Amino acid sequence: DGNALPQDTEIWALRFNDPTSSPDTGLDPCLLVAVIIGETPTAEWEQVVDLDSGTDLPSGFTVLQEEGNFATSPTTTVVADPFGSGSNALAINPGVASTESSLNQTIEFAIPAALQVTDPVTESKPVTFYFQVARPTVGGVPAEADITWGMADSSARSEVGAPLGYGTYSVLGRIETNGIIDIRDAGSYIDLAETAIDTQTWYEFWFVVDHYTNTFSQYVRGGSGFPTQTLVYEDAKYRNETLNNLDTMLFITSAGTVAKVKGKDDTYLREFHIAQGVNLTSPGAPIVDNTARAEATDVGSTTIATTGTLPAEAVVGNLVFINIGPEGTELGKIASINGSILTLEDGSAVAVPAGSQLFFVEDDEFPIEDAGNVLNISTRGLVGSGDNVMIGGFIIVDGPQTVFVAARASELAAAGVPNLLPDPVLTISPQGDPTPTAVVDNWEDDAEMAQIITDVWGGSPPLDIGSTSAGIVITLQAGAWTGTISAADGTSDGGLAIFEVFEVNEQ
Repeated sequence: DGNALPQDTEIWALRFNDPTSSPDTGLDPCLLVAVIIGETPTAEWEQVVDLDSGTDLPSGFTVLQEEGNFATSPTTTVVADPFGSGSNALAINPGVASTESSLNQTIEFAIPAALQVTDPVTESKPVTFYFQVARPTVGGVPAEADITWGMADSSARSEVGAPLGYGTYSVLGRIETNGIIDIRDAGSYIDLAETAIDTQTWYEFWFVVDHYTNTFSQYVRGGSGFPTQTLVYEDAKYRNETLNNLDTMLFITSAGTVAKVKGKDDTYLREFHIAQGVNLTSPGAPIVDNTARAEATDVGSTTIATTGTLPAEAVVGNLVFINIGPEGTELGKIASINGSILTLEDGSAVAVPAGSQLFFVEDDEFPIEDAGNVLNISTRGLVGSGDNVMIGGFIIVDGPQTVFVAARASELAAAGVPNLLPDPVLTISPQGDPTPTAVVDNWEDDAEMAQIITDVWGGSPPLDIGSTSAGIVITLQAGAWTGTISAADGTSDGGLAIFEVFEVNEQ
């Protein structure tokens, strides 16, 4: 009829014998049929809870704290999206423990009956669960949080009134304190990426749930790691296998203990939707990536062009890092900022790939007054074990000379330095001679030496009480010396540490 056919229209041509050809059938010569083949209708999204109706926690939420002493109480609140979308978000903070027993916070939301995952009885009937997650920066470094999320059967609680526990999850995912996201497949957590999710940006999660087989698959989009929608795991088994309704959205935070903090900062969640079928579209607010990122920068360049929004920590005098974590690299110190252009005091230490996320931390400077003079510039770097140790060299010109040598890590947290080495070990030896002159682990292990260090620094040493950092006051002969920092536990991941040497005045 002259009209264009829709895309993906299937054409069927049915050809019959020509009546003038043998055999003579007398049928019409040709019949052409157009059959429009469309996609299976997409299940409609339904919003599970509206966070934009106000700043009060909507009805349907139940927040329970585990009994115990919190130094800082956990919180669950509705806040304006801190990354500028204009919508609201759920801010979940695990609090800080003050005991040696792990303390949790449980957040439950009763899913409306029409949106629950129900027993399909005879065949698979997938349901899609969607929400968005964001990890902020706190003090210039990535937030640390341990939070699980997913869907559960409320009848699986241990007793009436008790919070739902980890074992009640059927659909289960998690973010760890290091920013890695993972998924629970039956009895094991499986990492979904090798690196942490970016900060200051929203990630979209789709969980396609098959209640008939007690399995689910996850898709992710967001940040530099998942610029397009990606199937990150397929057919994970429920942790709690059941055919009862999955009628509860469940979130559990862990503060850990005093000795082992598992989480202390906010995680943001928003845009909770469910579709009674497979739906891999985006129902919620659009993802806006305001993360501070670098344009491609050559090694040695003194300027870095940026995109996104520079955080409050991006100020003159602070240090610039990319890829915070085991692969973290310090680029240099900011000399000036002009709009989106950062100028460094010295050239960039490495070539910066386009799109690299930028982190900003305070420069770590400790004033040295009467205690001594700097023999060499302090060296900061990533420490592991074996070939990954950090080595610093220094020279004693007129010996013998008494010096203070330190391998510090935990003290740098106050300056906002991320990814610190948990327990540095310092080894001092003559250059070219592998025989150690001194090996020091925790600076307070030797009470007499700890007192000497304290006295040398006029009662205020740059080492915290209870710190695992290493330090020693030692008299060395003239010559070249080597200080090696390694990880006490022998790990290869390690972390950042700083190697320092100061001359100690005779008086």
